[in-house]
Amino acid sequence: MLSAFGLKDIKNRPELENSIEKARHWGGVGEGEDHRKLKHYVADNPSVIGLRGFEKVETEFCFASNDKIDVPFSSEDTWAGVEVKARSSSREDIIRGIFQAVKYAAVGEAYLKSIFDKARIEIILVTSSRLTPDLRELKNLMGVTVIDGILVPEQDVSVRDTVVLEPGQR
Repeated sequence: MLSAFGLKDIKNRPELENSIEKARHWGGVGEGEDHRKLKHYVADNPSVIGLRGFEKVETEFCFASNDKIDVPFSSEDTWAGVEVKARSSSREDIIRGIFQAVKYAAVGEAYLKSIFDKARIEIILVTSSRLTPDLRELKNLMGVTVIDGILVPEQDVSVRDTVVLEPGQR
């Protein structure tokens, strides 16, 4: 069936398998300036990733598992968490981001249950670079929403750490 659509079996992708293996052993190097700028750009402009009607809560939301997601948004019926990978992110870091999105969806659902919130959970991975075809296949296989190609405009130099916005503010 894959050949009918011009696709290859993801199991026969040595380059992808190698990158996934590298991602397993890859450790973060801390938050860089481009990551911080992208995180705050998305936090201040949720519409650039298709989120409308959401109230920004804060950046770096920490779940009870001690996992941190870059930007959480909430509305009356949905809790949306955004993980960002900026231009400096390697292929392995983007793969790690895909797996983080899977984990954050589960941890986020557990968190909402623990506070008796019936909101729907949505996790989005935002990348500055475009996904390669094999990474697009991987995110589809994992059921992860990825919005790629998001760049911070040069005039947006916001680098604050945590900001709480009141409803209606941007």
